[in-house]
Amino acid sequence: MMVNINYLKDLKNLDNKIPRIKPSLKIGIILDCLLAEVIQDPKLNNKDYLENKSKELNKLNSDDLRKKAKEVIEEKREKDNNEMKKGYFVK
Repeated sequence: MMVNINYLKDLKNLDNKIPRIKPSLKIGIILDCLLAEVIQDPKLNNKDYLENKSKELNKLNSDDLRKKAKEVIEEKREKDNNEMKKGYFVK
């Protein structure tokens, strides 16, 4: 499965869920962080947890959040790409 934010349940309109966040780059960063957490533990992929966690993440520094999420997401994408290449015998 390709990694993207559509994997997160019911959070396509995050800006409507958290009234204090204006539509901005920070929403994308928060979604990346949530995706990283769900990749590590799929049990966390439920609406209540994701909404509460997004409120917590909104209080943190965007740069720190971005670095944390990017590492996990890139690692997962690389793993998925390698698995797909094996299926097609591509190096």
